[in-house]
Amino acid sequence: MARERWRDVYAADVCVLVRGYANQAKRKASYIDCNGAVAVAEDGCTHQAFWRRVAVRNSVAGRA
Repeated sequence: MARERWRDVYAADVCVLVRGYANQAKRKASYIDCNGAVAVAEDGCTHQAFWRRVAVRNSVAGRA
């Protein structure tokens, strides 16, 4: 995004993908990634994505 367009931003999507310990079976497990797509954990670890939309407080909607 160009620097001049930052004043038009009113929210940001934030996603954190966490990886846990390897499960004992070392099997591939599926999870929903940050794009909302099904992904497969090839490393035998459990994965989970947490996402949130955050409002940008210093932006005024409809500002010209």
